[in-house]
Amino acid sequence: MASRGERNNNPGNLEASSWTKSLPGYVGSDGRFAIFDTMANGIAAQEKLLGSYINRGYNTITSIINRYGNDPGAADDISVKNYMNYVAGRLGVGINDVLDKSQVGKLTSAMREFETGNTKGGILDSAKEAIGSAVDVITNPVGAVTDWFATGIVGRIAYVVIGIILIGLAIAAFVFLTDTGQKVAVTAAKAAV
Repeated sequence: MASRGERNNNPGNLEASSWTKSLPGYVGSDGRFAIFDTMANGIAAQEKLLGSYINRGYNTITSIINRYGNDPGAADDISVKNYMNYVAGRLGVGINDVLDKSQVGKLTSAMREFETGNTKGGILDSAKEAIGSAVDVITNPVGAVTDWFATGIVGRIAYVVIGIILIGLAIAAFVFLTDTGQKVAVTAAKAAV
């Protein structure tokens, strides 16, 4: 089932206001939140808003999320902390580290995931991240390591190790599920006897 933000093409859950009404693709409100004609316009609106926050000095995850729309007293502290920690984890930074405008895309993506409930997690997402990290190392080792220092090297190394293991398992499964793999396995079994 699609979340409210997804149904409204507003995955950042921007409230309807005179500002959102002035943006490209605004088509109305569901009573509280803006509705955009396309998901791309809803995403662009969120990126514009968060970029303006950074320009005005709201440049940490803590200050951005507190400014973003948490009604004082309406959300419990644990929910807000979970939100901040989730976003920080996705960016590989601390909740009070200073962000710059180059990070707005990743920031909005992480916030959209949390806002819509489409958070990363589980073995499938970990496997995709791991394989992506391993491929990064193979195709661009210097760039991958440089990126890791900016986003958290320990987690990335763990993803590479997991990725290498998963790639090895995939190759082994492929070899043994193909005719060639079966012939090799039979020949190896005969030689062992």
